[in-house]
Amino acid sequence: MRGSWRGRRSGPRIPGEKAAEAADSDLQAFYRTLLRIIRRPLFQEGEWSLCERSGWPDNQSYLNLVAWCWKREGERTLVIVNLSDSSAQAGYSFSGPNCRA
Repeated sequence: MRGSWRGRRSGPRIPGEKAAEAADSDLQAFYRTLLRIIRRPLFQEGEWSLCERSGWPDNQSYLNLVAWCWKREGERTLVIVNLSDSSAQAGYSFSGPNCRA
């Protein structure tokens, strides 16, 4: 999203136009933290695996979630992202080679 790295939720509509919205300091802090974390060797040099997700017949919100695991030299991290603007639930299978303990 244009402007999000600067703490804005929307960017200028026309190139060169100034954004009318003020920067969101919480959003700026989130991106600073995210950028610091993804510089770690785990995310730069590690191996990743997509995790299988499942849901329930009466709750399809799991379709809005995606998850993957990163592994490097015994370090593992699970990343789950909700691609929707509402809460979601899922069960995950951590059977990928980088997800197993």
